[in-house]
Formats: sequence, structure tokens, C-alpha cells
Amino acid sequence: MSPSPDRPARSSRYENGWIAINRLIREGEGWSGHERNVLYWNNGNGTFSDVSGASGLDFPEDGRAFAAFDFDQDGDLDIILKNRNTPQLRLLRNDLPRHSHSIAFRLQGVASNRDAVGARLVLETDGGRRLTKTVRSGSGFLSQPTRTVYFGLGSEASVRSLTVFWPSGEVQRLGAFDADHLIQIRENQPPAAPAPFDPGRSQPAGPRPSSSPPSSISPGIWLTEPLPAPRFDLRALDRARPLESYRGRRLLLNFWATWCAPCAAELADFQKHAKELRARGLETLLIAVDGLGEEAKVRQYLRDKGLGFPTLLATEEAVRGYSLILRHLLDQASDLVVPATFLLNESGEIIKLYVGRTSAEQILSDLDRWPANRAELLQLALPFPGRAYATEFRRNWVQLSGAFALAELWGPAEAYLNHAIQSQPDFAEAFDQLGLVFAHQKRWPEALEAHQRAAVLGLSSPAVHTHLAAALAHLERLADAASAAARAIAEGPQDPEALRVWASIQSRLGKTEESLRALQSSLQLDPDHADGHFNLGLLFRRMARLPEATAAFRRAVSLDPAHAEALNNLGVISAEDGSLDQALDYFHRALKARPEFASAHRNLGLVYVRQGDLSRAEESFRNALRISPRYAEALNDLGGVYLKTQRLREALPLFEQARREDPKFAQAYLNAARVYLALGETGNARSFLEALLKVQPKHPTATEWLRRLDRKNQ
Repeated sequence: MSPSPDRPARSSRYENGWIAINRLIREGEGWSGHERNVLYWNNGNGTFSDVSGASGLDFPEDGRAFAAFDFDQDGDLDIILKNRNTPQLRLLRNDLPRHSHSIAFRLQGVASNRDAVGARLVLETDGGRRLTKTVRSGSGFLSQPTRTVYFGLGSEASVRSLTVFWPSGEVQRLGAFDADHLIQIRENQPPAAPAPFDPGRSQPAGPRPSSSPPSSISPGIWLTEPLPAPRFDLRALDRARPLESYRGRRLLLNFWATWCAPCAAELADFQKHAKELRARGLETLLIAVDGLGEEAKVRQYLRDKGLGFPTLLATEEAVRGYSLILRHLLDQASDLVVPATFLLNESGEIIKLYVGRTSAEQILSDLDRWPANRAELLQLALPFPGRAYATEFRRNWVQLSGAFALAELWGPAEAYLNHAIQSQPDFAEAFDQLGLVFAHQKRWPEALEAHQRAAVLGLSSPAVHTHLAAALAHLERLADAASAAARAIAEGPQDPEALRVWASIQSRLGKTEESLRALQSSLQLDPDHADGHFNLGLLFRRMARLPEATAAFRRAVSLDPAHAEALNNLGVISAEDGSLDQALDYFHRALKARPEFASAHRNLGLVYVRQGDLSRAEESFRNALRISPRYAEALNDLGGVYLKTQRLREALPLFEQARREDPKFAQAYLNAARVYLALGETGNARSFLEALLKVQPKHPTATEWLRRLDRKNQ
């Protein structure tokens, strides 16, 4: 359990703890591990005995709630257990031998509430005991017992009297009753004829032969609202077409694998009924999840099995995307299982899914019931009678988009928000979230437009103005960004994110002290925010306060051990101090956290150069350029390694490209000039030095080298 903060302040660590707990729950795990259920026996003298094991109730599942009721009507209470994980329900029948008596009363209010909740029953036995119970509407977490009130009588076979104190204030006194009966009492009316318990039901029923094995065919789940199928780039085999080309036709989308036995049986069934399915207007498209490197294996499998359906190969993105669809629809964290089948309408929307093996017969049956509109789809999704108090089910498109955004699947994330906006043009929150999706892709003009639209539609909160400020800052509109950030702080002076954005803007405006105060205030409100400490470290480093910068970066890493940027900065500071081994450790940790971190690869190479390990340095610079081919500094550094290893002609193109990528990068000009001088090509060397002076007219090194060349030529 995430511990509560010591003081009433926002804590990222606390919030992330709850996020982790909820993620654990959604993945089918429990909060309490394998903590077993506990049952206590009332000894009648103020003490209790632990009879958990003896009773058989000490199951290891993550129990959430229980309720007691007599579901076999034999006069003793049975138990239903509700678990967070499977099995989600357990019905436990009390089959102890009957040596005692009991009696039960079911009340119905007239002047009181119908269920008689709050009524107090006082029972006197022939032996002179006085027992009291109350009709309750709840007894525990998300549960309530039966409202039929049971009294255990032990060896006494009858009751002398019963007094009912009704919630209305009426008091009803009744005479004697025989035990082992259920008595129904209506407020201020004579009781109905007692109904005897069924003692025969208390005996164990024993195993019963099953008339037929349970079906392994999935009947599928109709959706309450259509869901547009996410689009991904898939590799086509044979005559398969892209998914979007099936628009306007009904489509059966089947995920399968060559190693999946249920898939083989299902596909054989589909192939057997292929003509019938197609005649009913249904296209079938197979998506193999074996992997992009298994193309030949999939082709051979299709030939061997005689499968004539068009087939696509799933990418990793497609598998992750449809896993998210399953999680959203089933409200549980489940990766894509095969076989899994999606039924799409003519608009490319999922209207039914089948998890596990289904059959052509089931599909054909569903085609007979094909919904003509959303009302008919809803009727299929809720196939039970009852009075409809709500007939509109709206999918949480913002939540679904957020799941795709978290997985960095930006295309579907954007598509679902646009779908929500088309359905509800004034959906301000969707516009704001769409702006965040654009921001993650660095599409800042579109992000700004979306956030502005959210604000115009009336979404007024510190968050939307903070988002506006961030987008404006990235577009170099710093004055407007500062205004938006100021409004965010005015609406939420205790909002740490607004303070962080304000601090960033003030830093870029050169107001270092104001930036520092804002960052420190944000960390007082949210002391466990790793990025906040990292930003503080950057600011201290810019102010040349290196001990404080180091402390801030270390704090960021302590809160987030995989904070690659903080680790990279610690490595740079260590290298500047001459602690090269420590710097290597930081850079390696940064790259373990983020293998595609070009700057960390480059910095690692610089340390190797200082240690004289040029082969490893070259490898590191190449890794940086593999990730970021236009990285001017890495191009220059790799050229420097070539220069040190006398590969002068190979170094020149690197220096020239570095200059093209960053025309103000002086070192690339100087290194190119150095190579040309070493090759004796002074004219080319002079050209580079003169080009540098055009962008930096007073560069001292270029000026001095040109002066030497002039003296040499005199």
C-alpha cells in the first residue's frame, strides 16, 4: 500500500505509488499477495478462536468482500466470497451436521421502508434467553448480507415471543413460534404461515455427472458502442490489402499464429465455410503474430493448411495496439491472446470481439443478427430484460487515447481523440488532450491550436493554461507564454506543474533568480518530482553552482533511478572533475535506462578519448550518429578520432557535414582546416578559416591561423 504523505502536499511519489497499485490490480494481481482469508469462532465469553483452516475458508485469493445468506434454504447461513482475482466468486455451502435449531424472519414494511431496514427484532426463548438483531442494508466492503434475520437457538425447539421495533416507531409483539421455520411478517399484520426449512439440503450433494462438456467456443461480446479499429502498417502476404482498403465491407479480422493449436482448428473451420461467409458479404482477413522475420514460415503454413484467406504480418506496434483495445474493452490488463477475432462493420468499426476460439457457425449466426444502427447494437450488447434508465453508453475516448499515448502509439491516440471531437464538437477536454498528443510529437503549432480551442470552449484550469504556456514557449513566443503561465499560477497558485513551466520560461527570459524561486516553490509543493529536481540541477549548473547542481541531479536519480538525463549530467560533471571512471559509470547507467540516448553515447566516447581508448570512442560516436545522423558534435568527434588515427581523408567529410548541420560550430571549421594543413592544402585550409570568420568575425583561433598563413606566404 502506498504510504500517505506526512503533510498535505502533492507528492508525485505517492501518486505514482497508487498508479502502480492500480496497474497491478488491472493485471490480475492482488494487493495482499497470498494473504489467506481468516475466520473466527465466537466462543461466547468475549473471546474468539481462529478456525480458518478447519473451516476451509482460508483460500489464498485476494478476497475483497463476503456476504452471508441461506442459499440452500436449510436454516443455516452460507457464504459467498468475492475475490479480486480468480476465481472471482466462491459459493460456500454450510454442510455441517444439523444438531441445533434456528429460526428466521423476513420483514416487510408498510409505514416503514419496504425492506424494513433499521427494524430491531427482540426474541425471547423458552429457556429465558433474550436475543436481539437488526435488519441491515450493509455489513462490509461493497457487500451486504441477506435481509432475512436468522437466530441460532441451539437445543431449544421453540420461541416464547418476538417483539419487532419498526423504523416507523410502531412496536409489534407476536406470540410463540416453532423453531426451524421461516416466518414472513408484514408491518402491523399477523405473520404468514411459517415455512419449514429443508433439512435434506444440508447434506453434501456429492459429485454430479455432467451431461455435456463445457463449450470451448467463444460466443463473443457485442460492444455497447462501435470502436474504430486502430490502423497500423502491416506487411501484406500474397493478395492481402491494407486494412483501410476494406472500408465499405463487413470484415472479420482474425489474429492467429502458426504455433497456436486452437488457431489451427478455428482457421480450418473458417476455411470450410469460406464460401458461405463470403456469400453473406463478409470478408476474412488474417493477421499472423509470428513476427516479421517469420514470413517464410507463415507462407508455408498457409500452403500446407490450404488456407486461401488474405494474410498480413503483425508488427510489434499492432500487437501492442490491439492488446490495448482488449484491455479497454474487457477492463483488465491482458495482452493480445490468440486466437482473437474482431468483427468490423462497413465503417471500419469493431462491433463484436471473440476472445479465444470461435466458430464459423457463431459468425454466421451473428451475421443474421447484424445491427442496422447503434440502438440495435446496444440491444445485442445488453441481451436481458429490464427497465432502461439510461440508454446512452459513451466510451471514455480520452482514457482510451491516453492508453495509446502512454504506449507512444501516437497515430491511434490522435485518431480516437478526433473521433471523440467529431461526435462531440464542444468536447474541450478532448481538444486539450489532443494538444498533449501533438506536443509529444513536437508538433507545436497544432498543439497550440488544440489547447487554445480547449480554452475557448471553456476548459479553464491551471492545467490547460500550463499546456498553452508550454506550447507558446516552444514556438519562441516567450512573452505570450509568460502570460499564459501567469494565468495558470493565478488559477492554481499551489499547482507545481504551473510553477515548473513558469520557471522554465523565466530561465529562457534570462530571469534566473525568478526561475530559481519558482522551481524551489514547486518542489516544496511536490518534493518527490524527479524532473523538478533535474530542472533545478540544470539551473544550478547554468549558475555555476556545481555542488548544488550535483545534489539536485542525485536527488532526481534517487527518485527515479532510470532518469537518463540526470545520470548523463552527473556523468558530465564527473568528467569535468576528472573522475573518469565515475563518469563512465553514470553514462553506462544512462544508456541502460535509455539505449537510444545519442548525447550519452557521445559523452561516453569523449571519456574514452581522454582515456586513450580510441576504438571504444569510435564505437560510441558511431552509436550516437546511428541514433541521430545529423548530430554535429558527434560528427566532429568521430572526425577527431580519424584525425588522431591518421585517417585524414575519412575525417574531412565528417567535419564538412558537421559544419553544414551547424554553421556556427567553430570546431568543425578548425578541424577541417587542421586536416587540410596536414595534407599541405593551404588554400582549402584558408577557405575554411575565412568561412568561420564570416559567421564569427572575431574568432581568435581562426584569426591567428590566418595571420600565420599570411606570414608564411610573405
